[in-house]
Amino acid sequence: MKSPSAARALLFLCSARISAAFTASPPISSPSSRDVASAPSAVAKDPAPRTAFVLSPRPPASTALRAGGDTDDELPTFETEEEYLEYMAGASALPAGFASGTASGTFVSVEAPAMGDLPIKGTVIYLTDGPTDSWAAVFTKNKFPGSPIIVGKARLASGGPIQAIVVNNKVSNVCAGGDGEADAEVVCDAVAAALNIEGGGEHVLPSSTGVIGWRLPAKELAEDVVPKAVDALQTESALSAARDIMTTDRYPKLRSKTLSNG
Repeated sequence: MKSPSAARALLFLCSARISAAFTASPPISSPSSRDVASAPSAVAKDPAPRTAFVLSPRPPASTALRAGGDTDDELPTFETEEEYLEYMAGASALPAGFASGTASGTFVSVEAPAMGDLPIKGTVIYLTDGPTDSWAAVFTKNKFPGSPIIVGKARLASGGPIQAIVVNNKVSNVCAGGDGEADAEVVCDAVAAALNIEGGGEHVLPSSTGVIGWRLPAKELAEDVVPKAVDALQTESALSAARDIMTTDRYPKLRSKTLSNG
């Protein structure tokens, strides 16, 4: 979490209700979000800046990106998608001690088999230095939370450490048939096995966003997507993670900030 000169705090958002990072504060509303996400906002207990993605009438992007590689306090407007993505790529460095990997797969919905093979993406966020007890979470107050929320609350209540987060898009695991909590645990166990996490799946926090009412394709995620996402782990950029947790969003969203004293 620390480096000799600075520590970085970073948040990448999928919708107004999901964030997936250990060093992030509760998310603020973001555009183009219609799905209800069943994911907590995992945050560190150390101070971290409030972060959110906005598009607003600010200075041109060409003059806005700082040498330090952080996103600006007041984000600029962008003339093209390419300009926006270039800006985000320049400010997407992962904090020290973090790795992320993404992968794609397919599944057939039990509820809508006529739709055939559907795409699904998975993201694994991993603490390379080992598990941490310094984590907290902000959960929805909805009376009918998704299964990942129930699992996440149990993780938090146990007081145990966390070493990874696993996020899938496409299916929110909310009001689904079958045992949604067990399905979430299957995916967490797969992450723990692929990463050789000693604490097993209990040291992995699940998050899902997407269609409500569909059963999570746990088998496809556990056997196909998760191993590929773990193989793709890298420590350079969070941009691919921001992309792959998207559902109805038009663009990936992230914010970053360098903290001078770690």
